[in-house]
Amino acid sequence: MKQQILNSIENPSELENLYHQNKKDFLKGFLEVYPTISEQVVAQVWYERLKKKTAEKTLVSINWAQFIGLIVLVGTAIQFPNIFGLEADIYYAKYLALIQFAVLSIYFLNQNNSEKLYKFGIPAGFLLLAVIITFIHQGKVDDVFILSAIHLGGVGVGLFGLAYLGKDWKQSISRVNLLKLVGDLIIISGLLLLCAGISSALTINLFESIHFPIGDFYGKNIVGWLLAPIPLVGVYLLQTNTQLVSKISPIIANIFSPIALVMLSTFLVVYLTNGQTKIQDREFLLLFNGILIAVLALIFFSVANRGVGQTKSFGNYVLCILGIVAILVNGVAFNAIIERILEFGFSPNRLAVFGSNLLILIHLLGTTIQFVGVLFYNQPFQKVEKAVVQFLPIYVIWFLLVGLGFPIIF
Repeated sequence: MKQQILNSIENPSELENLYHQNKKDFLKGFLEVYPTISEQVVAQVWYERLKKKTAEKTLVSINWAQFIGLIVLVGTAIQFPNIFGLEADIYYAKYLALIQFAVLSIYFLNQNNSEKLYKFGIPAGFLLLAVIITFIHQGKVDDVFILSAIHLGGVGVGLFGLAYLGKDWKQSISRVNLLKLVGDLIIISGLLLLCAGISSALTINLFESIHFPIGDFYGKNIVGWLLAPIPLVGVYLLQTNTQLVSKISPIIANIFSPIALVMLSTFLVVYLTNGQTKIQDREFLLLFNGILIAVLALIFFSVANRGVGQTKSFGNYVLCILGIVAILVNGVAFNAIIERILEFGFSPNRLAVFGSNLLILIHLLGTTIQFVGVLFYNQPFQKVEKAVVQFLPIYVIWFLLVGLGFPIIF
């Protein structure tokens, strides 16, 4: 198939015939040869077309019994602290992320008609994570508990990605679409959350206006059922209305990328010109790490919404400069973390922040180098996408090491 594609690259009708003869082999073969033909307009058009095709997992129909069953499942699981008298903070720290991503995974496994290996293996993986969290975290709530719970939740995100991608999990184009889905899901979930908050406030105030206070009852029995299905409903809306937030995501990325660039650049200038400034405060370092993760996510979600036709756009120059500045700022944070380790020794938090910052630094370096190649050396934009998505499994491995290793080490 690869040779046939290469032989037909200047014959659009023949390419179309090859595609319809065997779509699966065409997709695989085209992605393998694309780096060698990426400068040709026909190849760029086909790349964008195939990327859109792999992203369009639009539902022709939905099994409403299954969908409602998943809503009942997630709502009931969220209500367990009220039903069984569990400590809510500890329960949600352990299981909230796993519950949400397990339900989303089941949804995609059913809709994609996944193979049995995925259909049974992925839910079994979530169940295993829940068992591990239950038995590892039976003691006091400390730093190890928090870090382990957060990172095992990250492993749940990896399982969700595998449920969405299925057999295509190795394909860069599919991983890019996964990133786009996650970015769109964050936006639509935020909007649904805002609507739920407004409607809840209006409902409570409406009843209180007639001297019928329902705040406590509403908080204990209604809020969980209202909020729990939001990610699931968000995914359904995105799949049945593919244009719902497709234009919002790029706009948000284009607005916040320059803002993030100005913020980080200003911080870097102030830090470098103020010799007395030292970043060693623990809480600030954790906050700083969160900001870097947010910037990294902003770059990656922006890349997922770019097309090859936008190679030398203003937005890409902003992202490239943002990547360079983020690398420099990451170096500042990395230096501060090393100073704390040399002064106070290793601790769970310091080791976790050190490891995550190292991964972010490597990932940013790889992505920014490819951005420079695209903008100044006419390399295909696919190389940026590849640099973004090929590193994602490394994060899942890191999450697994921290989630399982830290309780043993510390």
